[in-house]
Amino acid sequence: MAADFVARARATSPDGFDLAVATPPCTAFSMAGDREGTESEQGFLAIRTVDIINELGVPFALIENVPGLLSARHGADFGKFLGRLIGADADLVHPGGTWPAAGCAVGPLHHVTWRVLDAQYFGTPQRRRRVFIFAAPDASAFSIFN
Repeated sequence: MAADFVARARATSPDGFDLAVATPPCTAFSMAGDREGTESEQGFLAIRTVDIINELGVPFALIENVPGLLSARHGADFGKFLGRLIGADADLVHPGGTWPAAGCAVGPLHHVTWRVLDAQYFGTPQRRRRVFIFAAPDASAFSIFN
């Protein structure tokens, strides 16, 4: 990723961004991949994606990845990802190790909710499970789910 990405993004949209949509590489988290997680160069791009969202001050974000993100390196990778996204002082740790298929977390930067969804239930003729992570500046954005 270009070192000057944030500067170029700010130059492109001086008024900022309302929404970030990202699908960082998934091979480092995939059950079919190497499972190196954020220790690999590709896996670290998921963390860098969150850092860019935070550096740009984007209030809303929708991020998609494989469900293996929740369990890679016994849940440590999602804890790092989630901790940074909500603005926690440290990585988050789930007591059971692996994060559940749905959940939420709250921090000073974002309120975050995530859920594993399968494309077969949305009109496609294949089974394709993905975790969707939605971040908002406060809980009011989640009223659409009620």
